[in-house]
Amino acid sequence: MRQFCVVALAGFAMANASVAMAAVVPVVDPSFELGTPLPTGWSNTGSTTAIGGVSPTHGTKLRFLNAVANSRHETTTNWSPSTTYELKVDVGNRNDIPQNPTVSIELEYLSAPSTYTDVKLISGSLGTFAADGTIQTATLTITPAEVPSIAYGKPIAINLAATGSGQVLFDNVRLTAVPEAGTLFAAGTLIGTATLRRRRAGL
Repeated sequence: MRQFCVVALAGFAMANASVAMAAVVPVVDPSFELGTPLPTGWSNTGSTTAIGGVSPTHGTKLRFLNAVANSRHETTTNWSPSTTYELKVDVGNRNDIPQNPTVSIELEYLSAPSTYTDVKLISGSLGTFAADGTIQTATLTITPAEVPSIAYGKPIAINLAATGSGQVLFDNVRLTAVPEAGTLFAAGTLIGTATLRRRRAGL
């Protein structure tokens, strides 16, 4: 009976640890403090301090993109099945110049050398992300069902883009990966079963 409880509790603990086991996906220079030249991992240049009523939310600098432009970061983490991904990016809107470019925040996979394919994106006019003179957090969530199997095992890329006319500010990029509870439950069951077998074998 005691051995059975060990197995059951191991599975239960793993299943209920899904939130605690959210993994932070490393992002190089997530608040763009290094400026120019760019650190390894981000494309495009341009960092600034507080401007147009917008102050950095993390550190002392912001990335600015003058439309049409993009800034991409290929992480060292690969896409995995049965995992939910959440990307948060702070988006700023200057209040000292008339503008309303279109903003896109994308998570991609490397589909061929130097070629990236969207898994999912959020897009809209800058005013829908942040009012004039403010900076607000935008969130892109991708569920396991939204990740194509062709992306598994390929690097996760973050792409920040601006089109139209005007300037967009970005700061504090953070990405997390959360395995499905069912995946963790299965892992917990295997751990418990292995423990039980070792005990029966007297190991």
